[in-house]
Amino acid sequence: MATEYNVKTAQKTYKQRQAGHAPTLDLNVSYRNGNNDSMGYTNTTSRGYEGTVSQSNVSLQLNVPIFTGGMTSSQARESRQRLLQSEALQTTQQREVLKQTKHYFRALNSDIYQIKARKQTKISSYEAVIANQIGYRVGNRSMTDVLTSQRQLYSAVREYNNARYDYTLNNLRLKQMAGILKVEDLQDLAQF
Repeated sequence: MATEYNVKTAQKTYKQRQAGHAPTLDLNVSYRNGNNDSMGYTNTTSRGYEGTVSQSNVSLQLNVPIFTGGMTSSQARESRQRLLQSEALQTTQQREVLKQTKHYFRALNSDIYQIKARKQTKISSYEAVIANQIGYRVGNRSMTDVLTSQRQLYSAVREYNNARYDYTLNNLRLKQMAGILKVEDLQDLAQF
């Protein structure tokens, strides 16, 4: 958004600088009203002139810049280069946003599969803990087997929660890159 405004500003500046070569036409209008003495006219009689006098002027002034030492051309070239620079920056930023959007979309799809896999691992680990506890009671398993299966269960739960966390963050990042992130999304995250 900011780069878009920078490009528009640079375009307007460039047009303004180019207009330095264009001729200008000025219209000047003036009107004065007062007595003869206050207007600066002298009277031919000794008594003075007590009536009012009005004066109006209309003039046109045409200015054609022939040569200004290259300043106008130099400013126009400079503003043209700044325009090209801001357009290149805008293109670069658009490409970066597109790249990041694709990256977060792929990451989000990957996170969905990770969550499913980690959930299944968590369920399997829980069942392994139950089986080892039963085996310990009947004498087929040792306490080490039970503790190892519990450690694997806790690890599976942690990995499952990490996958859900990654999914949530990548979902927010994707919405941000797409420009559809809302305050409600962040409020939902706070409640989550």
